[in-house]
Amino acid sequence: MIRLVISDMDGTIIGRNEQVPAEAAEFISNLEAHGILFTIATGRSEGYMQSKIKQMGIRHPYIATNGATIMNGSCAVMRKQFSIAPLRQVLEHCRELGLSVMYTWEKSVQSFSQTGCFAKEKKEEGLIRPSPLPKRNGPV
Repeated sequence: MIRLVISDMDGTIIGRNEQVPAEAAEFISNLEAHGILFTIATGRSEGYMQSKIKQMGIRHPYIATNGATIMNGSCAVMRKQFSIAPLRQVLEHCRELGLSVMYTWEKSVQSFSQTGCFAKEKKEEGLIRPSPLPKRNGPV
């Protein structure tokens, strides 16, 4: 007997349009009505996922940021973070190469550098806030 269904988001529940289909909430509700729990495991940030979780009516903890965060509603149950200070050279090199570099912090997606196309797309979605590299001796 199936007791739990865990799904990815990209290409599974949402497509390129980034929208949750109305049928998704109905499907999840039907599973729950039959005693089958439903939740998400995604690489997306918890900030991005908040509205999607509400749209789908998910009431159980879910996994975000490629497994770095377990969320229950808007509360982080577990979060694995690390200092980015050791990555400074990598971040600087990415900027020199013109690569987009983003990370999640405090439920939002931040960026150190962005390609023009990436910046435009994310600005339209309102997901990215530009952020400078942390100071060498400052908080990370």
